[in-house]
Amino acid sequence: MESKEAEYKIEEDDKYYLSLVNTNPKSILVRVAVNVTSKLYDLSKARNMCSAIKGSCRLTILFPKTQYVVVATPDTGDIRGWYIELSFVARVITYIAILGFIIVIIFLILKYLGACSENTVVEMAAGPIQISETQPILPEKSIRYTYGTNDEDNDEDGSSSSSEDLYDAKLCVICYDEQRNCFFVPCGHCATCFDCAQRIIEGEGKMCPICRRLIHRVRKLFTP
Repeated sequence: MESKEAEYKIEEDDKYYLSLVNTNPKSILVRVAVNVTSKLYDLSKARNMCSAIKGSCRLTILFPKTQYVVVATPDTGDIRGWYIELSFVARVITYIAILGFIIVIIFLILKYLGACSENTVVEMAAGPIQISETQPILPEKSIRYTYGTNDEDNDEDGSSSSSEDLYDAKLCVICYDEQRNCFFVPCGHCATCFDCAQRIIEGEGKMCPICRRLIHRVRKLFTP
């Protein structure tokens, strides 16, 4: 050894001996200081220990906690046949379950918001309101048409049947039992009760019974 200090790195676990050889013919006094540094793993407090002497060993690692695993090979034997396999099946299943739960929550929220928007209540001011089958909630300019050749006869017939027309104008055109308490969007016609309107919009043909336009939703009316 030419220098006064030497360093040797041991990479394998085995028994090693330190020997000094004097090549000079004279006796010498040698003082040797040996510093050994090693890395040790304390397995006395390990929660799980598994031996692979009799076969394969399997450890279950919980998610998402951080855990440490120390793998040690035996001192003797062929270590070329040793291998470590990590499986993330449980983690993938956990991710899929969390994603499915989030999707279900979002779907329920959207469904609840949609149900609330369909059942929005529209309040109207109290007062005598006469509604006909062809008159929308937001009408344009009303045009009065007269039929026949005698205007006087029409006036007499209108005065005699005004009460009946007013009563019929308040009844549902579908069931003729309940009063009209809703209107269709976007046409604005008020011709049915809320129950009949729900059956129309839930059916295949979502058409207004007055103008035959497509119905998007139903608004309920309340007169305080």
